[in-house]
Amino acid sequence: MGPLIAQAADILAQVPGIQAVRQSSRAVLGDTPAALLEAVCENEQWERELGASSLTLEARLSFAIVEPLPSDPALVPATRDQVMALARACRAAGSAGAKPSEAALLKAALGGETVTAGASVVYSPALDLPSLSLCFREGHTTHFVSGCVVESLALSLESKGALTLEAKGKFKMALHAGSEETAAGSTTTLIKLAAGGAKLFDVGAYVRVGSDDQAGQGYLISAKDEDADTITLAQACTQAPAAGQLVQGFLPAPSLAGAPVQSHTGLLTLDSAELLITSGTITIANQLKMIEEEVSSDPYPTGFAAGQRSVTGELKCFFRRTYAGLFSRAKSQAAAAVRLSAGESAGHKLRLDLPQAVVDTPEAGGDEYQRELTVNLTGLASGAGENEISVTYK
Repeated sequence: MGPLIAQAADILAQVPGIQAVRQSSRAVLGDTPAALLEAVCENEQWERELGASSLTLEARLSFAIVEPLPSDPALVPATRDQVMALARACRAAGSAGAKPSEAALLKAALGGETVTAGASVVYSPALDLPSLSLCFREGHTTHFVSGCVVESLALSLESKGALTLEAKGKFKMALHAGSEETAAGSTTTLIKLAAGGAKLFDVGAYVRVGSDDQAGQGYLISAKDEDADTITLAQACTQAPAAGQLVQGFLPAPSLAGAPVQSHTGLLTLDSAELLITSGTITIANQLKMIEEEVSSDPYPTGFAAGQRSVTGELKCFFRRTYAGLFSRAKSQAAAAVRLSAGESAGHKLRLDLPQAVVDTPEAGGDEYQRELTVNLTGLASGAGENEISVTYK
């Protein structure tokens, strides 16, 4: 009796009245892996209902392998969805024509970036979307997430606080570097760690050794030996570290030029007329598919394919008398420009434009004291296309 059949027999033996369970030797079981179990039963209720003090039950068990897991653990990352999410405040650079700190997110979401020195930086749709890398530290561990693609980017405005960006998407791979002290016997490229230390570091991650970070570049881990508890650096340290030096993930010094763009400075217009809103969100959504079907020596996705882009928005406002015209606009589906402007001085201004937007029928809500409207809208492209939205820092 095989292990699976034995487990099934043990379960069957737990049924009240079962006296013995054995594997049957009769009957053809067909192509599907299967087995027959015979259970000898004695039970007073069965005797009353069936007219026999004992009987033999026959149970047919079928087994099917749905999908085997990869035998090589290195193949597992390619079979999992790897999802990333990031929320942050919109932060203008403080100087007109300088890129904002969220430049990489905006370019990954839209594709196009145009820098006019001393004047502005404009992000607009393009057919080719780049990927980006995210690096961050959580206490003792540094994470290196590469091949990130932005499936959605939402810019939100509330009555208070800064404008925010929330990005969601997927990534190719994530590497990690923990922290551990060196042991005696290290060289400039072969770093000996305390017992179990090599398991805390991934090949491809960057580290610093003590205070040595290779002049702000970090050291790339090119190999590791978990049995010997060593990591190998692609570049040599300035000197072999003594025992007790802390090896940890490396991050470059952060740059936070400028300041967050505050919501209270915002102004939204629809067809050049001011629309007083209590909150608003504009979302860029990209249909992206990670490519995992290609045969490759790399166990991770080999790239991604981009589908259709959409630009949508949700605005919330009090139901003022003049806003009844939104219902007529929804019926006619007449396109009009939507513009959100925020910031008060050069280098701190942000402007979001939807040149051709149509609105859906507003949804009314609120209470008997204050009625509210929720207005959903869609940004459309015109002419040659790739122009349904633009984000400008100036």
